[in-house]
Amino acid sequence: MSEMLEHLAGYIRLQADVSFDPQETYMQALDSLVKDLLADGHRSGAVSFSGDKPDCVRMPDMASLNPEDVGSLYERLRGFRLRVRQSREPELVPCVRGKRNQGLFYTPSTIVTFIVERTLDCLRISDPTEYLNLKILDPAVGTGVFLAEALEQITERVRTAKDNDRIDAAIASVKRKVGDKIENQRLELDRDTLIRIHVVEKCLYGVDLDPTAVEIARAVLLSRVQTNRLTYAASTNILHGNALKGEVVQRHMLTAKTDLDRAHASAFSQASGLDKHCFFHWPEEFPEVFSGSNSGFDAVIGNPPYEILSVKESGLQSRRGEQIYFRNFYSTCTGKINTYRLMIERALQLLRKGGALGFIVPATLLGDSTAEKLRRMILEQTSMFQTVVIPEKAKVFPGVTQALLVMVTRKSGSTDRIEPIFWNGDGPIHTSSEVSVSGDVVRNAGFRVPLIRTRAEMELLQAVTRFPPLGGNNDFQRVGRIHQGEINLTVHRDFITDERTMYPLIRGEHVNPLRVNHPVPGEKRLDWVLPDYVKQNGESNKRAGSNSSRSRSKAWKTERIVLARVVNMDTERRLKAAFVGPGVFLGDMTNFLAEPKLPVNYLLGLLNSRLLNWRMRLTSTNNYISAAEIQALPIPRIQQGELQSGALVHARQVFNGWTTEPDSSVEKFVKEISGMVKSVEDGSSQALTGKMIEWVAEDIQEPRDSSSIGTLWNLLDSLVLILYGVESMQQVPMVLI
Repeated sequence: MSEMLEHLAGYIRLQADVSFDPQETYMQALDSLVKDLLADGHRSGAVSFSGDKPDCVRMPDMASLNPEDVGSLYERLRGFRLRVRQSREPELVPCVRGKRNQGLFYTPSTIVTFIVERTLDCLRISDPTEYLNLKILDPAVGTGVFLAEALEQITERVRTAKDNDRIDAAIASVKRKVGDKIENQRLELDRDTLIRIHVVEKCLYGVDLDPTAVEIARAVLLSRVQTNRLTYAASTNILHGNALKGEVVQRHMLTAKTDLDRAHASAFSQASGLDKHCFFHWPEEFPEVFSGSNSGFDAVIGNPPYEILSVKESGLQSRRGEQIYFRNFYSTCTGKINTYRLMIERALQLLRKGGALGFIVPATLLGDSTAEKLRRMILEQTSMFQTVVIPEKAKVFPGVTQALLVMVTRKSGSTDRIEPIFWNGDGPIHTSSEVSVSGDVVRNAGFRVPLIRTRAEMELLQAVTRFPPLGGNNDFQRVGRIHQGEINLTVHRDFITDERTMYPLIRGEHVNPLRVNHPVPGEKRLDWVLPDYVKQNGESNKRAGSNSSRSRSKAWKTERIVLARVVNMDTERRLKAAFVGPGVFLGDMTNFLAEPKLPVNYLLGLLNSRLLNWRMRLTSTNNYISAAEIQALPIPRIQQGELQSGALVHARQVFNGWTTEPDSSVEKFVKEISGMVKSVEDGSSQALTGKMIEWVAEDIQEPRDSSSIGTLWNLLDSLVLILYGVESMQQVPMVLI
């Protein structure tokens, strides 16, 4: 048995009956251990961690743990689950989806310190006495690390304020109020202790769904106001409840908590079992915060849980009722529901006007289609103060494989520019950025925030986004319709076979740049659609509902451009497109462009270029490429009808001559083409370049010589740069590497 289990053994009671739940038993044992440790009031010692396995936790003498250590221990231990071997011997195994660990992660101190510091800075406080009037909330308080840091920073800012009579008067007032509660009346309280007592009792607020975490958070804060000489019965504002469920504004017609509970429970399928929801009605619980004309918290800080509320992914039917509830009570709740997005909207509701929000959340907030409404709310109703991107490879959270975002924003005005900072997990986090992304660039990128690192990237992006998006805008019609592939590999499993039929099924893995590799060589794969599906699909078309559903269900009868929909974030080429003819079905791990309004090979050339691949990567925040992301790509609208035949014939001759030369130089040819394009006097230079992009795309699909493929790709990328007018930008080669 591991060292950790030895400490827990006295609390674990293994049962032999069939109702025994190892995980429930483990959590009960952990709760009991924590309560005993907190009750003992330990003052020193530390828990060390060298990994994420049970034996990597080094336990000191249990009598030496202080509340912070207990909190660290609890945060780590709840990431395990109890497994009972056949021999009835218990063992602990890592489990990030444990009962209380879904979406919860220990936050490194560097990040905690930075968020608290920048959130306080964002409030722009000039009079230090105002720090003593702040109301600061952590709505997912956990074991209290953010509030403990806020206590330290506020104390330091007030303590170091020089020659301030108002500070002295405020502290004297605190001294009078706490004097009666001190057991040793002759004890002279120092300035820091008085400040700490006031901040804990009047400035810090926390809520959490985990009652054990709440007890730890209370103990952590109280330990900061106790000394060996002082015993003070301080109170805290740390409460148990669900910060996401409950009333935010005061209702005059409903004052009883049970009435408010029933009003919110009505959004679920049934109003019974009110206690299980842990509704938290903010004006009822913290009336002092929500009174007055500018009610609300001055700051909301923390690391909210990141959890997708899905019946399928969790296996919990209760998720269905939660989905209904949140869609009713949250205006930005679209697509898959993630708790971090709900918590951001809730935080903005709880802030007063001019208040500050400081969170660490998944970086998908910057680009996900399902987060667009929330992104608009943040950018239109707040002014971003700090944006720090932590790449996935930084791995600042053990077990978390995604990029993260530290955001600090003020609930005032709107955001006209964002200055992204990138932190790799080492050293201090910087507060200034080399680049500034304007609101216009964000809007032109489909209301996504591009992850720009250098001025060269910024200049290139501004040049590229001068062109209208593929999905169209007020001045330009869309280039075509973007849809997800029509064959769901699970729903339509009975119609998919590994035997060859006359109907190929193209999945994401088949799609390569300008080429579909189908069927997959080797063992038999489900690469074909049965004729029965075609018959059934044809009949259902007669009863199809919307025009969109009809166009999607019939799309297999037409020519299309297929794009891979799921491509790993670390893959160098994420944008991959190819041509498919009529009679071909597409799986749901693909997207497709139907009804193209521009030449297919022209579009294929652009969609497979390094330039648009770079542009797409700037705002892509997960492995899925959505239809909206494709629609946001800038596509020049060429008018080939205006192209003079003489210029076209000459260009074709030059192109044919270049492709037949065995030692053709791309650089030499591009220089010649650039001169030819500039010499066109009838305004059709884009059309001429676009036509040559078509020719190159055709040659790559059907090359005369396989050894020329690499040269043709280089030529395609060069022509695309000419088309977008960025070929002369000196930094382009470095940006696109």
